[in-house]
Amino acid sequence: MAALLGFVEESTDYVQLGISTSSSSSYSYKLVPWLSWDEWLFVDESLFSNSPNSVASALRRISAWRSRGCLPVVVELTSSIIEIQQKDPHFRGDQSSDASLSDEMLAMLYCMAIMRLVNGVVEKTRKKTEVSIAVAADAIGIPRTLIDIRHEGSHRELPALEVVRSASVKALDWLKYYYWEPQKKAIPFHGNETAGIKTEIMSKFHEFAFCLRVKNTPHLRSSKIKEKRGSKKDLTKILKSLVGLYSAFSSEVVSVLLEFLLKAINSSDSSELPVNTQNSPSLQISLNEWKLVITKFSNKEPELLLALLNAVLDMIENQEAVIYETGWVRTSSDHRAETLQVEHLSSLFKWLVKKFEGLKPHFEKDSVAEIKVSSGEKTISKAILMELLRKCLVLSASANNQLMDSAIDLAQLTGDNYLLGKLNKLSSLVSSNSDVTEEGC
Repeated sequence: MAALLGFVEESTDYVQLGISTSSSSSYSYKLVPWLSWDEWLFVDESLFSNSPNSVASALRRISAWRSRGCLPVVVELTSSIIEIQQKDPHFRGDQSSDASLSDEMLAMLYCMAIMRLVNGVVEKTRKKTEVSIAVAADAIGIPRTLIDIRHEGSHRELPALEVVRSASVKALDWLKYYYWEPQKKAIPFHGNETAGIKTEIMSKFHEFAFCLRVKNTPHLRSSKIKEKRGSKKDLTKILKSLVGLYSAFSSEVVSVLLEFLLKAINSSDSSELPVNTQNSPSLQISLNEWKLVITKFSNKEPELLLALLNAVLDMIENQEAVIYETGWVRTSSDHRAETLQVEHLSSLFKWLVKKFEGLKPHFEKDSVAEIKVSSGEKTISKAILMELLRKCLVLSASANNQLMDSAIDLAQLTGDNYLLGKLNKLSSLVSSNSDVTEEGC
């Protein structure tokens, strides 16, 4: 789970930067809002792109991160400045004054963003009783222009638009130098190494799925294929390799599994899990094979299910954000496809919750803060389960009945009967409101 949670802090200057480096036993982990480094790299590349669509996509992703909390201040400040520039005709190359902000409003927005940059970053790098903000800012290389604008905007008149507009470019250059470029270099197994690891994970999963197919298919069991693949020894060896990969690269393993699952689901015309075998027998086998892989794997690594559950909720959140923010410019077919994707993901989430229930988690008698999972006698923090339940409830607010059902299942796992009763009442209320709405239509 550690790799999913984000970047690593060291007892060096990198702590001040909020930069993560490669893993080590002496490091501690810090919660961040992105699911994987691939997602972070997508934002990094898109945010500074010359394409307005790419920039807009990155800003939407950061907006989703912001809603999850724990967004690093340097990321928020970067997005704020770029978002202001997107409203500025000077950077848009759009000379039309329609729907544009006034010069005074633009100057105020730029000035506020620069003030937040100086104050927000410097506060993490200085001791208030020792040096002034100006001295501390100068020590970490913040351009003097930004410090002067902060002082002018705080104590004197608002600087001219041309001044703060030029300063916004310097601010972005400094943020790249201070955070984005060092963070990209510090990402563990970046570039070709990441691709190689992902390829190895995909290969192992394909091999494991094939071995399970051979083991569970009668005509293959009796063939010569059985001699090469599908033996208990082969399965044990591959599973051991996958467990080792998960312990080192958990986010990559989760990403690969989700990719396989979504490909299997999206190739189906059905929005339900499991798929009807009469309509698509080959897909049913493929989807069931991946489900069996997850079942076997999670028996060894119960935390995998929690990682997948969190990842699926994040994908639902991102998808719903896209539907909400771009609904007015999307075609009806695109909207249907995106809505169907949310249904697929919600169905997958519901299935994963059922699998987690199958591990028979229960409370430790001597600790209400932990839940013991029968598989491997591993404990899982109750706080993690409650946070998962909270996210599930938030997303179920858009009349997502599958997520509401899953929230009730998660509440049962907590053993909190009061909470369970409240959720059952809420579910009944939502269902009755839906019935009234349908009758009205």
